[in-house]
Amino acid sequence: MMNLILWAIAFIGHLGSWCVVYNRTHATNWPRKVRKRCEKLIIAAVLLPLFWFAGRVIGQQTISLWDIASNNKLEWIYLFLMLGLGVFFAARWSWRKFQSPPEAIISNRRTLVNVQHELGRNIYQTSLGMILKKIPFNQAHLIAIESMELGVNDLPSELDGLKICQLSDFHLTGQLELAYFGRVVEEANRFKPDLIFITGDLLDELDCLDWIDPVFGQLESRYGTFLIRGNHDLRIADQKLLLQRLESAGMKWIGGQRVSIDIEGTKVFLTGNELPWHTGAETLAPDSLPDSGLQILLTHTPDQIEWARPFNFDLIFAGHNHGGQIALPIVGPIVAPSKYGVLYASGTFEIDQSIMHVSRGLSGDECIRINCPPEVGCFTLRKV
Repeated sequence: MMNLILWAIAFIGHLGSWCVVYNRTHATNWPRKVRKRCEKLIIAAVLLPLFWFAGRVIGQQTISLWDIASNNKLEWIYLFLMLGLGVFFAARWSWRKFQSPPEAIISNRRTLVNVQHELGRNIYQTSLGMILKKIPFNQAHLIAIESMELGVNDLPSELDGLKICQLSDFHLTGQLELAYFGRVVEEANRFKPDLIFITGDLLDELDCLDWIDPVFGQLESRYGTFLIRGNHDLRIADQKLLLQRLESAGMKWIGGQRVSIDIEGTKVFLTGNELPWHTGAETLAPDSLPDSGLQILLTHTPDQIEWARPFNFDLIFAGHNHGGQIALPIVGPIVAPSKYGVLYASGTFEIDQSIMHVSRGLSGDECIRINCPPEVGCFTLRKV
């Protein structure tokens, strides 16, 4: 029994260490081809030691970790290194798992909508989409409306009850039919938001360019819809055309910019950060922020939290990590394209004086979601 436990700990260390490499690789702005090649190398690095030690167990007809590693110094070093890492990863996971939710969350309610069931037809399109549809427990056709009340320190009284809708990571590829995203828009509009924030990765395929008006052009908000781009938006070679089409649909692009809105006589300042894939935000300075009003940052990736710390934003809205897309029972997600791993895969966090919400997003490069439904974020701000 003890040997089985030791092998399990070593496996956790082995898999966890390569998940760290995978996550950090996908947190870079390296070209997509380079990252895809790295993926293959990482998969090989995960599988080869497993096959090697399985062969050693079969060849020596023992599961004793000590016997397997006793005659090979390299194997001994690797196994004991993985045991140490396994203990570390398990301890870190336990610490995170049992953290209390942020005090800023006053209330939180989730409502699930099954779009495919409502429409009464298959909404998965393309050959890849049809394959992914067959994966058991795939939730890509669901929408989770996350309704939250957030308590914001020093929120101006005039902004008490301000309603913000965050939509992120549409990834329009054609794998899910247009009607799914129309249903997303319906839910966003039903919230009657004062502001709508779109935090990147809107469009993956040029063929979906004509979806901009039927989707983004139908969003309704009292004071405007504001967007930043993500890394996948770079797949559209003509960025000027993309931004023109998005702004023609009634949205305001604020990448690398700071804009202000007057709401009930109070200023709300919005800052857009598209780093590291798009330039602009690197020129913004913390001392240029005004002392009054509500300060909000839109950033595609929560990895920009270190950039954001000196600004002391009141609210930060991010996406990119998709909640890991696949969250294992009990364990949760194990991969996310972030230098922080799955720490900020999704959810609400208090960081210094800021409240950061990381959306699970609405789709992905592949429309696969397990235990991680697509998200429409509906936030009501409260003065505390």
